[in-house]
Amino acid sequence: MAVFNRKGISFYPNPATKTITFNMKTVKTVDIYNIWGKKVLSREVASDLDISTLPSGVYVLDINRGEYRERLVVE
Repeated sequence: MAVFNRKGISFYPNPATKTITFNMKTVKTVDIYNIWGKKVLSREVASDLDISTLPSGVYVLDINRGEYRERLVVE
């Protein structure tokens, strides 16, 4: 299981299938974009984010409204 960790923000697993879990000390909002740049999900995060409705593919997580960006693979 891969864990993304940068400047106190972490999430896992990556690749993921149903949910991703965040370190909540710094994560407040998450926007998820598909490879064409279309926003497909936007949530305030409690700790776990349900991604089960997303089709398999590669996405970009925009964490805290542009503070951090990271790639997410959904299987």
